[in-house]
Amino acid sequence: MAVTLREVEKYDFDQIYQLFIEVYGKQPFDGFKKAFFDHDLLLGYCLIDTSIETQPMVGYFGCFTYYRTIDDIPVKFYNSHTWIVKEAYRKQSLKLLMPYMRLKDGIVTNFSANGKVAQILEQLKFSKLGIVNTIIKPSYSMTSFLAQVKIKSIPIQSAITKWHEPYIGLSLNLKLPNQEKTLELVLKAVDKKPAWVKQINNLARSLTTKPLVTKSYFLYKVHYTNSPEMLIENVDSLIHYLFFKKKVGGLVLPESFIEVLPSDRIDTQYKDTIYVKANQDGIPMIDYLYSEVFYLNIGDK
Repeated sequence: MAVTLREVEKYDFDQIYQLFIEVYGKQPFDGFKKAFFDHDLLLGYCLIDTSIETQPMVGYFGCFTYYRTIDDIPVKFYNSHTWIVKEAYRKQSLKLLMPYMRLKDGIVTNFSANGKVAQILEQLKFSKLGIVNTIIKPSYSMTSFLAQVKIKSIPIQSAITKWHEPYIGLSLNLKLPNQEKTLELVLKAVDKKPAWVKQINNLARSLTTKPLVTKSYFLYKVHYTNSPEMLIENVDSLIHYLFFKKKVGGLVLPESFIEVLPSDRIDTQYKDTIYVKANQDGIPMIDYLYSEVFYLNIGDK
């Protein structure tokens, strides 16, 4: 068994796809193929068993590399997302991780670690950061209901919203009343139902055998907006609009919005965990506005 390590190339996609099927018993997450071919920098590392003639890839450590502009400065991100190795080769798993650990010219991140992967990252001295998510307290009124009627959806203009449009979620460009510029939003459903849905379901269960609301009206997390101030200023009419037009049950905001969010609008808060290593100066600016979690289709919590 002669196993070698090399960087992943675009032509490796079919073998990576088969690894998902063989090891996980399912296809890669939605949007993976597009994200894989959209990225032109480092895609990760793979283990190759040179004694196998067909499908010699036996391990894959996936990484998408890209630049984000933070405070007008381009910053390089290496975001790892998949670590998959055939069972017979598990003892060599760390070979995939070590070159990733040695990257020094950018911010090394993992937004989805759990279980053994999280334990390994902590042992390797990754910084463990908690991202505070805030569930907005709805405030329904006739004024905001009437205002939402005047909100218009127009064609997407910006590169960020266009980039996310093919992936699961909502990319919106909205014209709000009495606003000169439009409000851009990128939203993704969270695996949580708002309190009002739970209340309706509980009431329905006490009266019938089935809840009235089951498959719609999830909470949606804001992954990007061009104007947090405009979002907060119009949050009530937006909640109405998104409810009626997009079946959005409520909004979740990342911690970077807290400074523009009145305290009486906070319903509840919870944390997500990300792992970061290298170029520590960039850590305070990392949040979900850069949408790594979004286009990788990692399940939001």
